[in-house]
Amino acid sequence: MKKKDDDNNKNNKNKDANDVDIYKDDWQNSVLQCRSAMFQACKEPQEKKGEYICYQRPKLVVSIDMALNQGHRDILDILLTYGTKRVFDAYDGTKIIVVYIPLNKILEVKKTRNVKWIMDKIKDLKKVMIEVKDNNIKAAFSILNFYCLVGGNKNMGYIFELDRRYVKFFAEGDIPLDYKELVPMIIDVSSYEIKAVIRYCLSQSKFVNEDLFEILKKVGYDVTTVSLRQQRKIKKLFKDNTETLKNFNIMYISETNTIKYTKSKKVYHLAKKENSPTTMIPIVAEMSPEQPKPPLL
Repeated sequence: MKKKDDDNNKNNKNKDANDVDIYKDDWQNSVLQCRSAMFQACKEPQEKKGEYICYQRPKLVVSIDMALNQGHRDILDILLTYGTKRVFDAYDGTKIIVVYIPLNKILEVKKTRNVKWIMDKIKDLKKVMIEVKDNNIKAAFSILNFYCLVGGNKNMGYIFELDRRYVKFFAEGDIPLDYKELVPMIIDVSSYEIKAVIRYCLSQSKFVNEDLFEILKKVGYDVTTVSLRQQRKIKKLFKDNTETLKNFNIMYISETNTIKYTKSKKVYHLAKKENSPTTMIPIVAEMSPEQPKPPLL
């Protein structure tokens, strides 16, 4: 047993090495996605016409054309943590990632029997379009390129193909994150506000010491636009869940409405390549939308 633990520790130490291959190594999320409003921090995001600006900086704007929330992120985390992944080479030299996961596994981890809720979230991940742009060029892609339901009633499962532009942009241009040891605990959290703050903190490489409402604004919930009564409810929500937050090395200081976090040893920031999100935009913009479908698992 000790040898196995030593081997695991050795593998974990190598997570930050420069030779990490994001197509072979475990990753669930990325820094930019955790720190943006791509997966909103409220269960009922406000629908609106036009695009949702998720992240905006002088040389990078990330937007989506429909509202996603932390429930969608849960499904993605389950898929990328528990699914069987196969990698295929596309004709242009990029990679295609295909994942198989039994439906019962999703239900088990999510602790639900609501198949319709899961299918609705999967349909949204297929339908949503993400647009990334700078001043001169823009590219658009989805999260799932396709999905299909296979098998009979007792062994039903999903096959997914991740959009390779999504992988290229967020896993190669951004900093991918491996927090698979914490996924079950994140899924168990019922509050979308708390889930979003947890994922935001896990994306930080050292520590967090920020106002709670400022964090929520970054992840898609501008608390200053709601009533004082609702603001008090949010503060009480975090105060009542201090023990849950401690499981992720997060502290909520109610007197100052502050979130404090020190980096968890169960989170790995995988090595960043020479690319950045801005340099990745022209690459994904030039990638052909037509791809032959890989064989099923």
